[in-house]
Amino acid sequence: MNGKAEESLTIRIREAEKRWTTERRLAPFCDEDWKGKAFSVFGRFYVGLCADYLCDFHIFWNACFLRKIRSFVFLFKGQIAIPARIGWFLQEMPSFILPTFAVCWQLTVRSLPPVNAIVLLMFIAHYFQRSFVYPFLIKGGKAIPAHLFSLGFIFCTWNGLIQGFYHANCAVYSSDHFWTFGALIGLPLFVLGMFINIQSDQILRDLRKPNEIGYKIPHGAMFEFVSCANFFGEIVEWFGYALFAQSRVAWAFALFTAANTMPRAKEHHRWYLKHFSDYPKKRSAVIPFLY
Repeated sequence: MNGKAEESLTIRIREAEKRWTTERRLAPFCDEDWKGKAFSVFGRFYVGLCADYLCDFHIFWNACFLRKIRSFVFLFKGQIAIPARIGWFLQEMPSFILPTFAVCWQLTVRSLPPVNAIVLLMFIAHYFQRSFVYPFLIKGGKAIPAHLFSLGFIFCTWNGLIQGFYHANCAVYSSDHFWTFGALIGLPLFVLGMFINIQSDQILRDLRKPNEIGYKIPHGAMFEFVSCANFFGEIVEWFGYALFAQSRVAWAFALFTAANTMPRAKEHHRWYLKHFSDYPKKRSAVIPFLY
């Protein structure tokens, strides 16, 4: 290689290094070529899991990758239990910390677009309430078995990571997103769902007086229509979030929430009907007049 060719190659290498360094500094977690695709794959994978779960809980539960997790966490079943307040605090914390970290990371390199900021604020606000408010309002409460705590912690870590880093660094929205149907409907739905969820939790807490044991029929607000108004509020909340965010990972989380809470609500509803002869027959399990 002659001198001119060698000099030209050196210049090209330095320019490439400079360009690469600049791009990484400007967008450390938002490379459209591979990170966007990676989150897209995660989104499809997540949606696939939710679809399986909606079709058949047992298929989801016995999926190969969950079988390994299940075999590990169930080693502790019946052996270790975590106090309710501590368990809820620690279990929900990753879904607050990871998106908050994603926002802070993004703000070190560039400003966060308004739509992305609101999407993340919605998610973080929910988990702030779940981590720092809800656990400390629990009156007594049963200890959480270690295997259930482990599954909840794993999910909150995974979901917090995906929701936070995707919407902070990869999601791109148009300048008129606030005026789209999804945004106009989604944000009010999210606020309404969060209100119903918090209100319903308060009604359930107030059912028992201090030192009182036993179960009672909840009344008031959405409990006049469904047995599990707290679950209904959470479903509405996350479908509002998905409508506003318009991303695969947001829709996957909304589907997962419905898939996770609806079978549980059905079991709770059957329990109420079995143990209370005067239980209102007009109530649905979780979706008013439908399910």
